Amino acid sequence: MAYCTREDIQGKISEAELIRLTDDSGTGIPDYSKIDTAITEAEAEIDSYCAKRHTVPFQPPVPSMISKMCKDIAVYNVWSLRNAAPDDCEDRYTRAVAYLKNVAKGIVDLGGDTPLEIDDGGPSSSKSSDDRRFSMDNMEGF
Repeated sequence: MAYCTREDIQGKISEAELIRLTDDSGTGIPDYSKIDTAITEAEAEIDSYCAKRHTVPFQPPVPSMISKMCKDIAVYNVWSLRNAAPDDCEDRYTRAVAYLKNVAKGIVDLGGDTPLEIDDGGPSSSKSSDDRRFSMDNMEGF
């Protein structure tokens, strides 16, 4: 399931810029395979952060913040094909990564899906006071 679409990216980067950024062969049209790759890489980046707390890939309906982060990261990826991204694009990318780090830490709730149960790594025990073999009484004198 795609977190964003080629059309989403076309809505954020003008046709002329898409041609300039992706058209290596001089056809005068955007290279859609490069746009699709930018989206796929954005989805993989998102999944790498979210997999710690959520089942990925996200299934429909994809949380709206995941779609937003995917658009911002994919746009950054397209801009990065040629040169440094504009400052506002780089800022959105930086904020997206910070948000995803907070998702991974469990600070941010995506809503919608059920987060994975996380083992905190602490010790666990299945003993109760009723099934103790050693007590203060039977250990007296040791």
